[in-house]
Amino acid sequence: MALPWPHAPRKPLALSSKAAESPSSHASRQSRAKTAKTKTEKEETALSSNANLTVRKLLGDAPPCEVPCSFAIDHEQQTVFFNTYDENTKASEIYACNPQTRTWKNITKTIRHLPHPLGSPERAEQLPPRYGGSMAFYKIKSTGQRVLLLFGGQVNGLKTDDDGPDGPGEVSNEMLAIDVDNLKWWVIDIAGGRVSPRVQARMLVVDDSLFVFGGQTYDGDVRLAANESYCIASYNNYAWTWDVRDEPYPAHTPALGYCCDAVALSIQDEDDSSESPDSDTDTNNKILLTIGCTDNGEESLNLTPTSFVLFDIVSRTFTLLGQQTIAANTNTSETGTFPGGVTWYGIFALPPQSSGNVKTKTKIKNENELGEKNHSSTSNAAIICTFHANATKQPELYIYTPGQCRTLGVRKRIAATKKTFEMFFVVGDKMYMLGWTADRWDLVAEVPRQWVSL
Repeated sequence: MALPWPHAPRKPLALSSKAAESPSSHASRQSRAKTAKTKTEKEETALSSNANLTVRKLLGDAPPCEVPCSFAIDHEQQTVFFNTYDENTKASEIYACNPQTRTWKNITKTIRHLPHPLGSPERAEQLPPRYGGSMAFYKIKSTGQRVLLLFGGQVNGLKTDDDGPDGPGEVSNEMLAIDVDNLKWWVIDIAGGRVSPRVQARMLVVDDSLFVFGGQTYDGDVRLAANESYCIASYNNYAWTWDVRDEPYPAHTPALGYCCDAVALSIQDEDDSSESPDSDTDTNNKILLTIGCTDNGEESLNLTPTSFVLFDIVSRTFTLLGQQTIAANTNTSETGTFPGGVTWYGIFALPPQSSGNVKTKTKIKNENELGEKNHSSTSNAAIICTFHANATKQPELYIYTPGQCRTLGVRKRIAATKKTFEMFFVVGDKMYMLGWTADRWDLVAEVPRQWVSL
């Protein structure tokens, strides 16, 4: 297996061809050789220290070990939010994790409700239960207020028996907001009409626009079925409005299903190549969509070159990726290695590596933010982490650029920790694996940047 960073083997010093050498020259050469040897050993030690994950314990009120219904990331504050649902207590709870300080906190234990109309007395009231609801982080620019937006979900918890005595269970189309600093929540009134209820949809915020893709809704009030459509809402003058409601995907778009994934990237169009990478114009921002689960009953996913769709935020058009690459290559192996037979996966914008205090402009949108960051370069690449229900198969990392995908081959390094990792996140410019022991998400490991090379 080729290492993803250069690792030159130490070479023996060549013997001098001279028959005789002065004592001073000999001593000088030995000194240089010793210095070179010490330097090489230090470099090898530094590289080997990054060869495997360093696993650390997470402290605080860690959430129970179950896949969260949804999550959201505040890159500025280096915080990951988990939206969980407890089937026993029938309650939704929000947990906040800071992987740098390695701490968890349940932010919903003391949360209070702001009823309508605004100005009414607030009261201690837990979040309404919403299994499979979608969540996104949004920082309001005008006020600096940090909120979590929660949309949809099953009102009465997980319902799998459509013919049971309680019926299939109600699915919500309500939007909730949580102020993560003041620990208050309220229902958002969104103008522009109603949208269809959804469960297990993908939601993200880019600038002041909110996007909802896919999910499930009831098919004739009988069973949950994939909802192949999307919605867009915008925030302006302290109010939200639905600009696009339940717009079906175009015919050339593959079935994205539910539990699909989406990440905001900045990809420059070919006809805009004259635009400088440092330009302040952000007209080419896209959302990369990937397939999720469909109604065909398959228990695993195979990602292929045509499993990726590029949504243009400005023109609201969908472009199916991969077809041109396959047509141009008589050997389809030139498209790389795509993940196959995976149970679930996560995809994130590949963070440009930090470069000290050098401040440059980047055109990558990472979930909800765009602006000046301590980034050394821009990238249109995404990183994918795959997981398997079979515990013997370790997670794997892939680098994706439009039409191309390659594996990083890090399974053995993850296996060397002898820990169970089942979540992956990009937070700011760092990458983390999240694992568990017993019944809590209480392990974290930062993925070395040396594992990733473009």
